[in-house]
Amino acid sequence: MEIVMNRGILESNGRQTLATVMATCLGVTLVGVFCVLGSGCTVAPPAGNSNGADNANVNANSDVDGGNDNGSGGAVDDNTGGVSVADIILAVRDEDRVLGGAGAPVTVVEYGDFQCPGCREFALNVFPTIKQRFVDVGDVRWVFRHFPLSSIHDFAEGAAQAAECAGDQGQFFAYHDSLFENQEALTRADLSTYAGELGLSTNEFDSCVDDSVMAGKVQGDLESGQLLGVRGTPTFFINGVPYSGSVTADAFSNAIESALAAATPGGDSIFDDDPFE
Repeated sequence: MEIVMNRGILESNGRQTLATVMATCLGVTLVGVFCVLGSGCTVAPPAGNSNGADNANVNANSDVDGGNDNGSGGAVDDNTGGVSVADIILAVRDEDRVLGGAGAPVTVVEYGDFQCPGCREFALNVFPTIKQRFVDVGDVRWVFRHFPLSSIHDFAEGAAQAAECAGDQGQFFAYHDSLFENQEALTRADLSTYAGELGLSTNEFDSCVDDSVMAGKVQGDLESGQLLGVRGTPTFFINGVPYSGSVTADAFSNAIESALAAATPGGDSIFDDDPFE
């Protein structure tokens, strides 16, 4: 299958356009998430559609919000002249929220939800160790993308947009931490309180949030995850490979060590390449 994309359109409109173009090319319909009590969250495919994320079984042991599902079954695997669609979707773009340098041999892309208990556990009790071991020493570049499960988390979408507004003032990850530390208090007033505590311009922040300036960015992240087959949160891709192991510091570290060992010595990560050049 040949996919022809206009680079100018993609760059001017961001990942939301990329996800939409990919969906159109692949015959995938982007839809929301639904939850079945006791079975986690999943992407609801159209009836009869055998593409995209419809062939994944939800982990029966996952939380209602998809907490430890880590599932990304049914990720798009079509190829565009040697560069897979998944590689294009996972390639780090200018609008991504990133920790670590572009020269890192391993790139981890995380899809998360600020109301997800599993995401909170990872962010507060696992990621600090991962950051110290790998990100701070240049081995890993970490990318956070939003996957708000709005059907079960009333405040997830607003929190995601607020985090992006904080990011516009250079405080995305600090605000990200504040949201997880205060996961039970994510009302609109709470969002402004956390911005003020970080020393952000509250006038600028409030205007950004109230005008839903970042709605398209959050939706673009969500759609990219859906195209990859993401069903629950948190979900991780380590150098493009879905991670399905235990979400503990030791288990995750082992997976990263394996990715580092597999990386070509002295070579560049596939995510350092622009697939459109």
